This record gives sequence, C-alpha cells and structure tokens, in this order.
Amino acid sequence: MRRMRRRGAASSSVRATLNCGRVVPDARESNQFGMTLIEMIIGISMLAIITAPLTTAAIMFAQHGADVDKSLTDDGSIRSLASLWVTDAQTATSATLNDTAPCGAKGAAVATLAWATSGVSYTASWYSEMVGTDLTLVRRRCANGSLVGYQRVATIASVPTATCAPTCAQPTSFSLVGTATNGATFSLVGNRRSS
Repeated sequence: MRRMRRRGAASSSVRATLNCGRVVPDARESNQFGMTLIEMIIGISMLAIITAPLTTAAIMFAQHGADVDKSLTDDGSIRSLASLWVTDAQTATSATLNDTAPCGAKGAAVATLAWATSGVSYTASWYSEMVGTDLTLVRRRCANGSLVGYQRVATIASVPTATCAPTCAQPTSFSLVGTATNGATFSLVGNRRSS
C-alpha cells in the first residue's frame, strides 16, 4: 500500500491510504464530524432562551393587533357620523325626536332634522336598522318628501339618544350620544348656523 499526501495541504494534512482503488482515512486522523451531547444540550438551551420571549411577543402583538382593528373600526364610524350629523345640524331649523313618520323609513327614527333651501324642503332622518348582524345607524335624506339619499353611516352597539337645545321647535344645537360597535362612546354636538 502506498501513502499519498494531498496537494496544497498544510502541515496537518489529510493522510489517506490507497486500498484497492478506495481512499481510506489514516487511522491516526479523527474522522468524527458531529456534536457532543453537551454541545447539543447547550444549543437547545440557547434556542429555548431566545424562542420563549419571541413567542410571547408574537402572541401579545396578535392580541393587541385585534384591539387596534376594533379601535380603528369605531374611529371610522364615529368620524363619518360626526361629519354628517354636524352638517345636518348646522342647516336644520327644526327637529323631531323619536319620529314615527321619518323620511323614507320603515319605523321610528332617532331624530329627523329639517330645513329649507331655495324653496325645497329637506329632511334627514337618522334611525337604526340591522344590516346583516350589525346594528347600523342610517341616514335617509328627502327633498320635498321624496327619498334622495340613503347612507349607512356607522355600526353601533345600541340606539343612540338625540336631543335639541333649547327646544326642538327653535333649536340652537343638536346632540347625539351613543356607543359604537366595539365600545367607543361618542357625544356629538352640532350648532345651528345663524341666519
């Protein structure tokens, strides 16, 4: 048998024996490539130390992410509601609370705000209805008694309360108080514009 030395190898060269066309490592060289039990235990322990806080952080992120989604849903509903309620309140000259004959609706409205512009009588009736499984605040707008607009404004937890000050016959402000679907409360006040 002949001993061979690998080209370009350093002083700790790999020695092999040529035996019937096969290269067999020299018995003096270590051919163990692996990890000891202690190295495995240390590696697994380090992995557990790193993974535990990351898992906790991921769970907290997922839980708070749902809270943020709910908060943003309520925020969007309240913003839409505020925009339309204040616009109606600024132009309204009178209001009917718990209106049993609202603009284009089937059932009582929380409030109907009324005004006239250029000889046209407008009303905006605000009432709640079920849309799928959600209680929704809806605005119906009529011109001279005919329905001209229908808008789902906000998802709500319960029917809101409307008030006029000082009276609904000659109001200076209109208020709407309630709770959005996920628990955010709203208290909107719209002041009537001076004529």
